[in-house]
Amino acid sequence: MQWNIQGLRAKYEELKILINEVSPIVISLQETMLDDSTPRPRDYTYYRTNYDDDIGSHGGSLIYVRRDIPHVFIPLDSPLQAIAVQINLSRKYTVCSIYLPPNEAFPRDDFLDLLHQLEGPFMIMGDMNGRYPIWGDSVSNARGNVLASVIENEDLSILNSGDPTHYHIQTG
Repeated sequence: MQWNIQGLRAKYEELKILINEVSPIVISLQETMLDDSTPRPRDYTYYRTNYDDDIGSHGGSLIYVRRDIPHVFIPLDSPLQAIAVQINLSRKYTVCSIYLPPNEAFPRDDFLDLLHQLEGPFMIMGDMNGRYPIWGDSVSNARGNVLASVIENEDLSILNSGDPTHYHIQTG
């Protein structure tokens, strides 16, 4: 399950409701803007990466894994804000959470290198700031074109109903 939010601390009560109602195996969050006071729901182990600089914590990715699910952390060698775990259900699955900031360059080769570090089958959940019609957008941008090309060339699938993946509060 993917749930993109800004400021996890401000939405922590909503996260607790989600956990209590659904009890997801894995929760993937992006643009978490976390620091060392990351909320830690009981019954979940968390792994995070964040981007810290002179303006403080921003960006970042996080994965919560339910504690009763056997899993291991997957160290990634990547400049991208990505984090991965391998969960063991009836078989092993790799889950990766990634945040690609809109104002930073998106090196295709870095993304391909990240993909090749993930043991299959894998699922990438993320806020990639790429716009393209195949995942529900009405327009495309350069990043979306690159992502769509990688998806096609690497024979990947998109799990999306075709509904937009972003809701802009001010414009609806």
